[in-house]
Amino acid sequence: MGSVNSTTRFIFPDCLTYDYLIPYALSSGAIAVGIGDLMYDVGSGVAYPADQQASQGSEAADQAMFANVFCGVSQEAVLSTETNALKRITLMTDGVCLFKCPSQTWSKGDLIGVYSTGSAVPDAQQVDKVTNIDLAIGVCVKDETSAVTQVVVRVIARRYSTLPDLPRSGIPQVVAASGTAIGNAAKLPGAGIYYVTNANNSAAVQLPPAVAGRRVTIINGTAGSTLQVFPTVNVHINGTANNAVYNIANAAVRTFDCINTILWATAPETIA
Repeated sequence: MGSVNSTTRFIFPDCLTYDYLIPYALSSGAIAVGIGDLMYDVGSGVAYPADQQASQGSEAADQAMFANVFCGVSQEAVLSTETNALKRITLMTDGVCLFKCPSQTWSKGDLIGVYSTGSAVPDAQQVDKVTNIDLAIGVCVKDETSAVTQVVVRVIARRYSTLPDLPRSGIPQVVAASGTAIGNAAKLPGAGIYYVTNANNSAAVQLPPAVAGRRVTIINGTAGSTLQVFPTVNVHINGTANNAVYNIANAAVRTFDCINTILWATAPETIA
């Protein structure tokens, strides 16, 4: 159950908030909430602390599931013995606070996600660095050039904000192109910057699912060969037909902005 004792410190009092019903309203069980707990929306207007989410077998899987339903940081404590099903708690949905983290350095703009060991439930009061925006619940706002175990974070609840608009760390992920068609191209997992190797005029990558506001930058790291880029099924790039390939010239860079659930936009092809 969530701990009532908080290790999270709110940095700025000015923030956006939203009220949720306490866990008892849905579960009628003994679930405590601590000040500073990372919370997720379980439906019916009820929020649970992160440590109530079942482990998904890896930290990345835990982070992806939690980020999708992250609804804020608790600003109040709830005892496990509380049985008022109408009681509400206030969550900070957008604001800055200090969280525990595994020992590491930080740069402003680094993305953060909930922390888990991958074999146990997520930690309701600890975060970790992530490089995929689909795992993120906020962004680091203070440089730490020496390894630290606390980080200053701006959290943004995905229930109320468009996370693809968050600043990005700018660290490219290296991906090898593979496959030659929409059904077997190497899948890019989410928004971010990708340095793609192995282009050979036919090897391909596939953009992530189309979510409005998502941005993907692809660097073709191979000189002398074009790189094929496919959307997901029934999505199109620029004015082309659904599922049509887009070619990035050798050693070129293209940024793809998602307009809606069926359209990505980027610069026109320059392949002769």
